[in-house]
Amino acid sequence: MLANGFLGHELGVLGRLTSREKIQRFLEEDIGYNKEKGGAACRGPRRVLRDRVAHCMEGALFGAAALRVQGWEPLLLDLEAVRDDDHVLAIFQQRGCWGAIAKSNYAGLRFASRSTAPCASWPCRISSTITIREAKKPCAATRAPSTCGASTRSTG
Repeated sequence: MLANGFLGHELGVLGRLTSREKIQRFLEEDIGYNKEKGGAACRGPRRVLRDRVAHCMEGALFGAAALRVQGWEPLLLDLEAVRDDDHVLAIFQQRGCWGAIAKSNYAGLRFASRSTAPCASWPCRISSTITIREAKKPCAATRAPSTCGASTRSTG
């Protein structure tokens, strides 16, 4: 039986991720990084649970789905890169502050618990961090955050 697009046992796993920190820890410790050895793929949250691997976009979709199950209204934020892959985050707002959940093979682009900075300033702060640490990977642009209610209903 599907509820919110998930089977009972899948909702059980998501239901145990009762905080943003637990969602991020699950992505880091229980989900491997998808290097797409079998070719390009974009797993939905259900496939991430089944296959136990995710890359950046898959991790953001999973994070958004887990946040949605917990009653949050997550958004997706795409950081568009110049000479590297884009990076996508599942972002959330709590009492006027923003936080993010992400899957990355670059440790600096994962969890942000909450920031007092407005969402629009995040790409600039993140871009500066990437540019300083890895001068070859500046952030070119960002796309406006988009709601992801439809994304969390994926059956894949």
